[in-house]
Amino acid sequence: MDMRTNVEERRRRPRVVGTRQLLRTCVGVAALGALCVPQVVGQDDRAIQAKDKPVEVSHPQRRWAFLVGINDYVSHPRLKYCRQDCGALRQTLVRHGRFEPGNIVMLTDDAAERRDQPTFGQIYARLPQVLAVAEPGDLVLVYLSGHGAQFEGAETKRGYFIPLDGAGRQTCIPVSWVTEQLEACKARQKVLILDACRNDVVDAGKATRSLAGSVLGEAQGKSFVTLFSCDAGQRSSEYDRGPNGVYTHFLLEALTGRADKDRDGKIDLYEAHLYARNRTQQWGVQKGVLQSPVLKGQIADPIVLAYAEARADMPPLTDLAAPPRTDDAGEARFRAALEHAREALRELEKSQ
Repeated sequence: MDMRTNVEERRRRPRVVGTRQLLRTCVGVAALGALCVPQVVGQDDRAIQAKDKPVEVSHPQRRWAFLVGINDYVSHPRLKYCRQDCGALRQTLVRHGRFEPGNIVMLTDDAAERRDQPTFGQIYARLPQVLAVAEPGDLVLVYLSGHGAQFEGAETKRGYFIPLDGAGRQTCIPVSWVTEQLEACKARQKVLILDACRNDVVDAGKATRSLAGSVLGEAQGKSFVTLFSCDAGQRSSEYDRGPNGVYTHFLLEALTGRADKDRDGKIDLYEAHLYARNRTQQWGVQKGVLQSPVLKGQIADPIVLAYAEARADMPPLTDLAAPPRTDDAGEARFRAALEHAREALRELEKSQ
């Protein structure tokens, strides 16, 4: 066999690759692949991390309100305009404050349903319910309009808001309890409005007739702002032209646009307070009455209570004045029950 035949035969034979050469080839391929893969792997890692990371969802601010107004007390003198104040404030909050009607709880003494009457039990039960649903980004407004008192004889004099059936310290709402509920509420913006002490409170000589200085302290908190209709030692007056209390009358004016001094279309808490305070003081000077509304608390950021332009998508104000009543018979039953409670109280007083 000649040399040419050997060369051609070697060419036709399958080439056997040594182990070392095969290993070098695999390593080279792997290295080449490593240069191409990092970007894809990095993208997958970031995608996995993004899935594992909690997603923060921002919700639009919800606005909650808890309103209480009492005219016809079981055992205290009648007031004229407290429940009217509640109805008017509810209207204004819906039309100008952009509160949803379903986010407003209003308790008044003329409500047909017992759950909507401002009794001791209903206030204690329903205020915490409203505050519990508020989230950190929400606004909460609590408004109490009626008689207020400070009872003598206690170790420490405390301020109280008197509910519909309040007959003594044990059946009245401590202002400090209201502030505790507000402090525990998660909402970032919280406002308490006290329009109380409208008239002389007669309770066996135990209750004072004006807003005590201690109440101003009890109604303050670190996380909310309080508006008082009058200063310590003063009484909150009824507006002579009606149908509201003086302070609430001017507060409603403020919220409907008259307090918008900078013309930005928004009425914040401070603007509303300055307007209502100044107008209330002006009214008092003309009538010979001293009444100076007070703001207590620190405002970390502007609290917009209302907008100058009313909502166009809401029904007329008259349709929002109060929750619908069931019927005239329900009203009659409520009045009869109220009179029965008063008669029972008179009999109890005679027997003692």
